[in-house]
Amino acid sequence: MNELISLSNQKENKEGIFLDMEKITQGIAVEGAKKMQTGFQVTLLIQYDLGTIINELFNAEDIDEAQRKREIKKLAAYWNLSNLNIIYDLVNVSTAFTREFIKAQVEEQMTNGNFLSWNHFKELQKIGSEKRQLTLLKQIRRNCWSANELSLELQGNREAEVKRTGGRKPKLPKTPVAMLQKIYASVQQTDNYLEAMSEPLAGMFLEIAPNDVTEQFVWNIENTLTRITKARNQLSNTFDELSTVLTRSKEVLSKQAKPAVTASAAKKAVTVTQVVTPPPAAALPTARKQLKNRSSR
Repeated sequence: MNELISLSNQKENKEGIFLDMEKITQGIAVEGAKKMQTGFQVTLLIQYDLGTIINELFNAEDIDEAQRKREIKKLAAYWNLSNLNIIYDLVNVSTAFTREFIKAQVEEQMTNGNFLSWNHFKELQKIGSEKRQLTLLKQIRRNCWSANELSLELQGNREAEVKRTGGRKPKLPKTPVAMLQKIYASVQQTDNYLEAMSEPLAGMFLEIAPNDVTEQFVWNIENTLTRITKARNQLSNTFDELSTVLTRSKEVLSKQAKPAVTASAAKKAVTVTQVVTPPPAAALPTARKQLKNRSSR
């Protein structure tokens, strides 16, 4: 329900902006939208055609698997592609769908006026069932899913490969100052996201349709709770360790401050001593003689 209200508001907002435009601006907006739509379609179809061409290398019978991998690396280097997965994605999409199907799908808008991207098809090709692909396409347009949101949906239903581990070990910054900044930024990002999720958890999740409550959905909740428990324990450990670092750092600063105070006090003592020190004894007779001469005058 909340998603439908949000989409309705987006559509009304877009229409409101259009109606608020001057007539000349409206014409530019419509013509520009057509150009952008054509650009999206052309770009996507070019990617499809690239995949079809690359597939000739995969089907070449006179090249063995090892040589094929070497040739793919050469091709990626020639095209300045740093990620070889781009090559494989181009081929996978071009073999999973026909060009006519891709062209027809990118011509149809989502409810918010946007169009499907290459990344949408990159995710959809992971689904083996054509019927399921068509169902997802309807959901994408109705809910205005981005490619990332589609990916999460597939992973949540275990329709695409899900890495249940934490992934590869992250590369840590090289200094304590940089590490501390990284910890702060990561915690802040997670906190902001969870705060934004509190409303859907108390609303949308509790209003989920009975048909959508599956064993997989329950398993996902249990798995997420397990992960949260692990993260909570890790956060607690990190908190304790940082607290120890804080205590030690304050002690270091305190020790550094004491010598500075002592040196300052010593300097003041020397200055005072110099001011109040009486003149040497040899100078006293001269001073008395001067006073005597003044009095005789």
